[in-house]
Amino acid sequence: MRLFLSIFFVFLPIVLFAEESKPYVIEGKIGQYNDPAKIFLVYRTLNERIIEDSTVMKNGYFRFEGKTEYPFLVHLYLAKEGDRNKVTQEDALSFYLEAGEIHVNSLAELGNASVQGSKTDNLNQDFHRSLSSIQERADHIQQTFRNATAEQQNNQVFIDSLDLEFEKVQSDYNNAGLTFILNHRDEILSVYMLQSQLNTYPNDPNVEPVFNSLSERVRQSPPGKKLETSIRAYKTLNEGTLAPDFTANDTKGNSVSLSDFRGKFVFLVFWSPTCNHCLGEVPQLQKTYKLYKDKGLEIISFALEKKDGTAEWIQVVNENKMNWINISDLKEWESEVLKEYKVHGVPKNYLIDPEGIIISKELYGNALYKKMKELFNN
Repeated sequence: MRLFLSIFFVFLPIVLFAEESKPYVIEGKIGQYNDPAKIFLVYRTLNERIIEDSTVMKNGYFRFEGKTEYPFLVHLYLAKEGDRNKVTQEDALSFYLEAGEIHVNSLAELGNASVQGSKTDNLNQDFHRSLSSIQERADHIQQTFRNATAEQQNNQVFIDSLDLEFEKVQSDYNNAGLTFILNHRDEILSVYMLQSQLNTYPNDPNVEPVFNSLSERVRQSPPGKKLETSIRAYKTLNEGTLAPDFTANDTKGNSVSLSDFRGKFVFLVFWSPTCNHCLGEVPQLQKTYKLYKDKGLEIISFALEKKDGTAEWIQVVNENKMNWINISDLKEWESEVLKEYKVHGVPKNYLIDPEGIIISKELYGNALYKKMKELFNN
């Protein structure tokens, strides 16, 4: 079960400084820290560069200055010994920075600090507080699974009942996020929430029309333009189209073509050995493959890997007991197969019928099992 609410959560957005930029100041006081204690300010730029600044603390005080055209997410880290590699979760804080004066204060830990002066961060906090009852329901489902006996945890009826309950929670969560965005069409935060949704569910049909409903100012902002580009890029091959044929080598160096499996249902998965989300999908794939491999299902996992990563790829496959077809052309993101299948992020998947036609896509968690159950009427 995928018992974690990932959509609409904050992510590290994109920052661009332009002529219209306005100054911001971050002033704060955390305890009574002095040299060698430092505060680090970290964020990501439009071209994916990680920017890092730092300042030595004096009696707990620190200050950063800069300019920005629009709100963006920043991360502060308190390195009590001056080394950011030793920062703990209690010494980290994330918030939306915008033009003006931002005040960050705490008597002790940075992670518990109050943030004042950012309308965007206030909106974000308000949204997450509104989700408390939904999150409690999700936590209850997860706790129910943890408290279950081993026999229950392996009982498909029990698992399906929890999945059904979680789907209702997920639906309520989706609706809450969409409602919030539609009520805040002139806020940059709405763009970030939609971008997070698109990254998690690239095939979500709501993202584009909701984006188009945002104000012109927001859509024309750098984050808005970035999201518009992402929406175009994430459009996948349509259901009902013939899946492009391709050939790549398996873990033993044997040549494998998609067309070799005509007459079977093929679940084609694009993944990376370093992708935790991808590996998190493996248990559900194992369950479904065990049930339907003898009924006509084959799984083909296409790995995004380079030649010098071959050994690591094979090791991950073996360690995770991915006992189906595993292939790669070892070209990573330069692969023509990825371009044909419009893969801009992983995991991504397509379900192909025995005639080679794409009949479904973006099946995550328990979705493939449910789809195969529907196809085989059992």
